[in-house]
Amino acid sequence: MGMPDTIERLGRSTIQHGPLNRRIYVIKLHRDDVPDILGDLDALTRREGYEKIVVKAPAALAELFMADGYRKEAAIPGFFGGRETMVFMSKFTAKTRLTDGHLTRYRSMIATIDRKKPPRHRSSISDRGAVIRCRPADAGPLSRLYRQVFISYPFPIDDPAFLRRAMKHHVNYYAVRYRGQLVAAAAAEKDLEHGSVEMTDFATVPVRRARGLGTRLLAVMESDMADIGLTTSFSIARAASFGMNAVFGKQGYRCGGLLINNTNIAGRIESMTVWYKHLPAKADSSA
Repeated sequence: MGMPDTIERLGRSTIQHGPLNRRIYVIKLHRDDVPDILGDLDALTRREGYEKIVVKAPAALAELFMADGYRKEAAIPGFFGGRETMVFMSKFTAKTRLTDGHLTRYRSMIATIDRKKPPRHRSSISDRGAVIRCRPADAGPLSRLYRQVFISYPFPIDDPAFLRRAMKHHVNYYAVRYRGQLVAAAAAEKDLEHGSVEMTDFATVPVRRARGLGTRLLAVMESDMADIGLTTSFSIARAASFGMNAVFGKQGYRCGGLLINNTNIAGRIESMTVWYKHLPAKADSSA
């Protein structure tokens, strides 16, 4: 998959940056770092020659970022504790990064998915396999699955040690096991502080695609995340993949926007769609 980008602290915020994506992604912005972090991000961009900065910011800070040359590319209502909107604020430092000749097609695809939900795939019980919650012992087979599916990826999910560390801290991995093999997988990356979860790292081996496995994984993950009290689910999907976007559309997600030329995935920089859904509150069993 190539060398992954670095994840580190900048002030009290968490960022990802490096030559793979040629951008800085502020994964978790600490409000105490604003506004000083704006200059720090610009300095790092100039030093490393990056082409884009993306910040997940509270909507209340959007004007401050726009005054510094950022634009709003997408939004997720209720991201912060089910109450406050999160916006993806982006600054493009290379004009070429602003250009994607497929945007009209992507927007048409989103409109199609929103207008008419794709039918659910029907498969026999024997054709499905079992959905499992992955454990550290599954890290090896899981990494091999990801290595088989992705030429490149923004995080080192082909590294078993990375997967085990993620499982230990804030990520639940799920997979479909069929005849003893992992044939599909996905992850729920929890943000317990803000009550949100990113549904990510979806992959299905080629011979098992178009069988509704991504939809099954997503449904199980949503239920588990609602059980622990998370209120907002979201995902960042490849805009070029109708099938992956349709998975979210038919599960009741809404499109929050497009991130232009955002992520190195499947061997090149691609635009991404942002999908979100508010998870139903589970009944209080003590009531």
